[in-house]
Amino acid sequence: MSLLEIQDKVNKLYKQREYTNDIMILGLGLCEEAGEVAKAINQSNPKYKPEPSREVHLIEHELYDCMVYILGLANSLGINMQYVMYRELAKRLKDD
Repeated sequence: MSLLEIQDKVNKLYKQREYTNDIMILGLGLCEEAGEVAKAINQSNPKYKPEPSREVHLIEHELYDCMVYILGLANSLGINMQYVMYRELAKRLKDD
């Protein structure tokens, strides 16, 4: 599945669940999820001692949540992230 197809599925998910397309709310949600990625990384540290009854954050789930917010923001702004990723990677990668 292409990134464009995934972005379209996220758009359908937002519509089905009547999620907001408010850029400010989506931006704050992305920040919250980024914090949960950090928490998941911290919890994978063998020296980390979680508090009792604290939720365990699985990094793959938190990365998924971040991606959904990123694609939701892109949809709200009319940005094709597949195009953006190809364009930006092409600027940075030197093809042999």
